Order: sequence, then C-alpha cells, then structure tokens
Amino acid sequence: MRHWLPLAAGPLIGGWVTTTFSWRYVFVGEVVVVIAILIVHRLMKRAPKPEHAPKLDLGGAALSAVALGLIVFGILKSSTWGWIYPIDAPTIAGHEITPFGFSVVPFLIVGGFVVLGCFLAWEERRERRGESTLLDRALLKIEALRGGLSSLCGQQLILMGTFFVLPVYLQVVLGFDAFETGKRLFPMSISMLAAALLGPRLAARFAPRAVVQVGLAAMTIAALVLVGTIDVTLNGTAFALSLVFFGIGAGLLMSQLGNVIMSSAPPEQTNEAGGLQGTAQNLGASLGTALIGSVLLLGLLNGFNNRIEQNPALSEEVKTQIASATESGIPIVTTEQAHQALLDAGATPAEADAVTADYGNAQLDALKTSMLAVAFLAVISFWFTRRLPGRTRTANPLAAAGEMG
Repeated sequence: MRHWLPLAAGPLIGGWVTTTFSWRYVFVGEVVVVIAILIVHRLMKRAPKPEHAPKLDLGGAALSAVALGLIVFGILKSSTWGWIYPIDAPTIAGHEITPFGFSVVPFLIVGGFVVLGCFLAWEERRERRGESTLLDRALLKIEALRGGLSSLCGQQLILMGTFFVLPVYLQVVLGFDAFETGKRLFPMSISMLAAALLGPRLAARFAPRAVVQVGLAAMTIAALVLVGTIDVTLNGTAFALSLVFFGIGAGLLMSQLGNVIMSSAPPEQTNEAGGLQGTAQNLGASLGTALIGSVLLLGLLNGFNNRIEQNPALSEEVKTQIASATESGIPIVTTEQAHQALLDAGATPAEADAVTADYGNAQLDALKTSMLAVAFLAVISFWFTRRLPGRTRTANPLAAAGEMG
C-alpha cells in the first residue's frame, strides 16, 4: 500500500522531467529524496533493542543471494543466450559455453534452485543448533502468509512485465516521448490509486481472497484487450479503458496483500514478515521484467528472421547477411531508425523498405505475444489465491496477528 503514490505519479513525473530536461535529473531527484529521508528519519521512534541481539546469518545471506541471483540472471540472459538452444552463447577464453550443446540458461536456473535448497538446509541446521537464522521457516508454514507472498510475487510479475511492454509500444512503435508516454499511462495510475483506496472497504465485506481474485480477473481482461489494441495507430478509447481496468486490478491487489501478509504473522514476528514481503515484491519485479523482456526480445528475433526467410522480395544473399547480423540478438528500435541503418549498411531503398516492413510487423507481433504472456501470468496467479483468507480480516495487522496468536 505504501507504493500507491510512486506508482501513480512516477510515469508522469519521470516522463516530464526526462522530456523537459534529461533522464539524468531523475536520478539526481532520487538522491535528493534519499538525503531528505536521512535527515528526517531521526524523528521516527526507535524500536527498543532486544536483550539478546541476533547475529547476522552471513552464510544464509550469501546462499540466498547466490540462489536468487542465479535464477534472475538466467532468465534475464535468456533473451541473449536463448532458453534451450544457444543463440549468442557466452565465451571463456574463446570457447563457447554450451553444456551438452544446450544454452547455459536452464543450467543457471536449475543451479539457482539447487543453491536455494542448500540455503534451506543451512537454515535448518542453524535452527537445530539454536543459532540465529536469516529465515524463520516456521513463518512459511502459515498458509495465509504463503498465499500472500506468492500472490504478491505474481502481482509484481504482472505489473512490472506490463510496465516493460507498454512504454516500448508507446515510444518505439508510436514514437511518443517520455512525457507523452506518461500521459497515456496516467489512466492506469489514477484507477490504481482509487482502487487501492477502495479495496479495504471491499475486503471488509467480501474478504481478501474475493477482492484479489476480482483484481486478477480485471488485469487478465485488460491484458487481453491490450493485445487487440496494439497496432501502428493508437486506439485511444480502447487503450485507455484497458489501462483503467488494469489499474483497478492492480490497486485491488495492492490494498490486500500487504495486510494479509502482516496480519498472518504473530506480533513478535512482524519484522520477519515484512522482510519476506519485501523479498517477494522485489523478486517478482525482477522476474517480471526479465521474463517478459525475454519473451519480447526472443519473439522479435524469431518473428523477424522467419519473415525475412519467407520474403520473396529479398535475395538469398541479403537473407544470409541479415541472419548473420542477428545471430547475437536484435535491438528494439523504431522503424525509421531500422530503415536508416539498412541504408547506411548499403541496402537498396527497395531492400530497406522490405526489411523494415518485416521488422515492424515482427515488432507488433512480439509486443502482442508479450502482453499475452502477461495475461497468462495473471491466470496462473489465481492458483496462489486459494490460500488467501476467505473471510474478512481486520485492517489492523497487529490486531489480526494477536488474534491468530
């Protein structure tokens, strides 16, 4: 819930600053905000220190960082290295890294899960010995908390995946600047804020699980409508309505999941529950950007190469040159930039027109596939909502936790 205002105002403010001044000022602004926080944080009431302060579990911290890092890094590099078959394989001392002839990506991801298993075993060992642990595994046995964490991770997957695709469509395909992009996304921001404010009242009547499921349904419908609206010209009305639905869905989820997570934990473990909440949120955001970005880039690469291969207007020599040039991936640029790059590379105007047309069509198809993947993620997220409370819960996390304790 604390992320309502940044999500609502961020695209518009950031777009205006980037367009009017420079993207560098956005980061300067973040530094100013951090300095302000450091100045006023002393006004906050400090929590009493425990009699026996726990020691940081350095081994657990290292194992968890390596595990999650390998998983996210593997997904992130899938657009470059390929999911199964290698595209632009990494090299060491001039030798391509292709285990058993496959891409290194699945091995990185599986390796991440293996290290994650080692992390859990490490935590269990420290727990048996009475030592401080990074993760209290007993928290994960609370069904409602597990449901809240997995649903929050799914929400971030969907949200960050969408925020990756839509700016690409608005800026690269339609040619809008950062401020115009923020304006087009503003209906989503406003509806998200309104739904987040309304969500607690709905949950008091219909229970968190129902509110979250309605939110996921709205996000699924919105993603499917966006698939149909992506074109070379903007369908303003349908696009804005789909963003409103998407914002409503995201706002309803935001209004519930944080409270479900915190109220599911015993009062003395709310700090640990908050840490798990932050981890699920950041992990979902990282995975959403990496996964949907991979779908977009690989879809663009495969779609473009297939269209080039089947284009009768191009000679075999040109097709071979293009296939060689795209072996290491393909950039996301405007069709004007692609056309000019082809002319600069020595292509004839007719060849440049044909290749640019294929690139533009492949770009649209890849964007639609990416939004379809977002809808698919929303549908999958319904599975995790079954663990959410099916009855109303108090909006006070500590009170709810006390009742459960």
